Amino acid sequence: MKKLYFLILLCSVLIANAQKEKKYILRTDFGYSYSHKDMLDAGSNNFGDNYFGEINSAFTTSIGAGRKLKSNFYYGLGVIYHSSKHEINPDADIPDFSGSPGYIQMQSYVHSLSTDKVISPYLFFQYFYDFTDWFSIAFDLYSKYDFYQNKTNAIFYMPFNSNGDFSYVKYSENNTETKKQILNIGLRPSLRFKLYKNFGLNFAFGILEYSLKINDSRDDELEKKTNAFKIGFSPNNWLLGIYLKL
Repeated sequence: MKKLYFLILLCSVLIANAQKEKKYILRTDFGYSYSHKDMLDAGSNNFGDNYFGEINSAFTTSIGAGRKLKSNFYYGLGVIYHSSKHEINPDADIPDFSGSPGYIQMQSYVHSLSTDKVISPYLFFQYFYDFTDWFSIAFDLYSKYDFYQNKTNAIFYMPFNSNGDFSYVKYSENNTETKKQILNIGLRPSLRFKLYKNFGLNFAFGILEYSLKINDSRDDELEKKTNAFKIGFSPNNWLLGIYLKL
């Protein structure tokens, strides 16, 4: 009889635990973009000369944790890491020397490589609505603080002729580093697709954000701070990730 009571008690505990509402959520998101433009699609410099080519790439990842406040609300915190690269006149796009043996066409150019890195701790307050057992929509009201760093290396190349041997030589080089701190407040919608019990995919598809520069290493005493507002649903604002309810 004691064994029977023990089994009934154990089954009751297991059933209650299985039916217990999940109070926590873990989530992570990823985003990536890349473009390589040829001379016809690339930009131009301050003197109006066209670039030979241009490469842009960006990577974003984040991780966050939240706790359920009410039946349709979460609050929590996390961190976002973003890195990007902008390269002008990459080596692969520099044209070969052209012309006849008596005439060679050469053009000076600047190779520039600019890299950005941003670490952003953030707080969020989320509302979600379940359309079905496997599909829901969520809206994140968030505040994040960007620690931004940019490093730029620019090399100016001049054409050089050494007894008929044509090449480019480095004429000058410039390196700069900038650090900023930026406060952001925004709203981001996302869709959730449950794959298995408390696990699924999260797709953030847009952004509405206001940002204000707080600090700039180029001039700490500058009173007029840069601010910006953006709203967009282009692929550059898309993030794909996973979530897990605990």
